[in-house]
Amino acid sequence: MNFLSEVSYEEVVGQWLQREYSIAVKKGRCLPNQEALVLDTDYRNPIKNQQRFLLLKYRWNLLCPIPRDTKWYKAKIAKGDLTSLRVINDEANEKAWSILSDRTGMIKRASDNFIDWPQNPQNIPTISHPQTKQLLTKLLADIAGFRSRAGNANQDLTLILVGNSKEEHFTVLEGNKTSIGLYLHHFVDQPDSDYPEHHAYVGTSPAMNYYPWHHRT
Repeated sequence: MNFLSEVSYEEVVGQWLQREYSIAVKKGRCLPNQEALVLDTDYRNPIKNQQRFLLLKYRWNLLCPIPRDTKWYKAKIAKGDLTSLRVINDEANEKAWSILSDRTGMIKRASDNFIDWPQNPQNIPTISHPQTKQLLTKLLADIAGFRSRAGNANQDLTLILVGNSKEEHFTVLEGNKTSIGLYLHHFVDQPDSDYPEHHAYVGTSPAMNYYPWHHRT
């Protein structure tokens, strides 16, 4: 991971909102006439920052527990970094990501299962909870779509990651399906193709082990 510069929390929120805005409008979480605010990159304006934060309120379950002393950076992701990323820790919630990664959190394991399960359905774990089963089915379908778009240079593939420090492993907070799509594209579908620059916003804090969505060191 090549750390480029320190950025503000407000920029991370703004970029997160930009990534999700079109989907949020379709789901009725945001209004179409709020696009100008979402695309505005003036992160020094406290009123606009607060408005953007309120638009992202449907993600407060992820945002609010982030440690207050978290430092945020913009970084470049090397190809090898993809192999060590962890998907979001949803063990205490829906568990779909946990099941897909065999409870390891590893993106590589989740990607391997994504490829293996359709060919070997006997390897799919038994899921008793119908909601979790439904979520996992949708997750697999969504990943297929992200996989097909991973090589599109015009696609916003920026990830949002968190970790204890710059040196330890990182958990994907936003962009889990994107990260698996990138892994499949660069290591399975076109392993010999040129690797373009992929960027991420990375939040680090010594207290990140207490953040429930992070895979603890």
